[in-house]
Amino acid sequence: MSSGKEFRLQYWQYPLWKWELNYNYLKANPSDLIPGFSDTDFAVLQGFFNQMAGQNQVFLFDDVNAGDTPGAGPWDFVAGQPIASGDGTTTTFQLIRTSGGFVEAIQAPFSSPHPQVYLNGVPKTYGTDYAIDNVGNIIFAVAPAAAVQISADFAYYWPVRFGADDLDFDSMMYQLWELKKVVLTQVRL
Repeated sequence: MSSGKEFRLQYWQYPLWKWELNYNYLKANPSDLIPGFSDTDFAVLQGFFNQMAGQNQVFLFDDVNAGDTPGAGPWDFVAGQPIASGDGTTTTFQLIRTSGGFVEAIQAPFSSPHPQVYLNGVPKTYGTDYAIDNVGNIIFAVAPAAAVQISADFAYYWPVRFGADDLDFDSMMYQLWELKKVVLTQVRL
């Protein structure tokens, strides 16, 4: 006899996102290349998948559909993001983004341009006042004073891996392929 009660446990503080990409056609004709490219669409995707050893290697993905601030440069871009308040002691703060009221860590900010950090709305100098480490932490040379508001403008990538060790290419016709599904899975650094 069961009471019907459920037990749930949250394993992660932040969700792990997945993206599904669909390629309706991939050209494989070497005489039909995009200007400036030396490989076909098919060869580039196949080669990159092999370089990543399927789902083994992590790479950075720029979700062009995110559209956090359309027209503000990179698609995955946050402007005026509140980060934290200083306490006079802490020197390291994680970059975050707020989306739909939910706050999550950003672990792969663009290094060029680097994130612009502000204390009470006053821009600080990268390399002098602060640095950014390889997992998105802002590290101040001097701890921001108590109640000082820390904010930032930054673009970011998503660290991901392929979701499987195989890709299912279909030949539609001579030198034309399709790949109905490529899954990318977010990785925590």
